[in-house]
Amino acid sequence: MELQCEWQSFIYSLSKLRDKMEFLEKDKYCSISIKQSLQEESLKEFQRLISRCKCKSIVVLFKALKKGFDNHVPTLTNIAKTKKSEGFSFVIVISEVNADNYPEELNIVPTLTEAEDVIDMENIERELGF
Repeated sequence: MELQCEWQSFIYSLSKLRDKMEFLEKDKYCSISIKQSLQEESLKEFQRLISRCKCKSIVVLFKALKKGFDNHVPTLTNIAKTKKSEGFSFVIVISEVNADNYPEELNIVPTLTEAEDVIDMENIERELGF
């Protein structure tokens, strides 16, 4: 019952952010598409939603948000470190940036297919004990 209440709260939170982000749960990961730059309040809600997705890897897709992306790098880096410590992947999909300009903790790729490949590779690494 507690899990159902938590899930309903999660869905309600998502409905408040629908114009800013879209959430999809896939077999191997949760996908969050960011449609517009997140302001302070919605960024906190984003972090809360991320923290509830404990049992899967996460892919965050930034859609045409190169300008706003840099503002979120510290938060995204902290989330990436947390997900890694939990044994999951955290991958960012954004095509307009050079991944070499960002912290190495961030898995930044230009396409969703590459994000799925990163998750698969990291799963294999974890299974092999790397």
